[in-house]
Amino acid sequence: METTNNLDLTKLNLGGGLTTLEGFTNVDKYKSEKTDLVVDLEVYPWPFPTSSVKDTVLRHVLEHIKEPIPFMNELYRILEPGGRVQYRGPHSRSQGAWQDPTHVRPIPEEFFLYFTKRFRHENVIVYSGINTDFTLDGPYYCLDSEYEKKRADGLTDEQLMYDVRHLNNVVSELCWILTAIK
Repeated sequence: METTNNLDLTKLNLGGGLTTLEGFTNVDKYKSEKTDLVVDLEVYPWPFPTSSVKDTVLRHVLEHIKEPIPFMNELYRILEPGGRVQYRGPHSRSQGAWQDPTHVRPIPEEFFLYFTKRFRHENVIVYSGINTDFTLDGPYYCLDSEYEKKRADGLTDEQLMYDVRHLNNVVSELCWILTAIK
């Protein structure tokens, strides 16, 4: 493993690729001039202590992960109580979710519900292998540019939500904030 001297391992940009974030340690599977630490996020455990990370960013990462349950369990493991995950990725009904041949799955809006104890309890989901508990803030929508124009022209919230549920390419990206309950 690479040295972690002088890196702030409490704020991680996981799977950041060529996108760096000021104040975050940029972690990626592939070494580049933008990568601070090379870690394959599909090999567990990650080289971070349990309950040591206060803030993580996942931008366009989960749709590349073959097995999301171990990934989310590991993410939860490294987060401190109250630690946050800022997620952003392609909406499952957008072209961006399907056109990239390296995407292995779309991430639907309801995906993160399964990582809350309350949802699993209410729906009697006991066989999942999920060992997480988060509070969820979201979803937040990044609208397709055409829908941004329609909103500016007076598209109602009701019509927008109908379109989000029934049409493709209304929302380009989906954002959530997850907070670890421990």
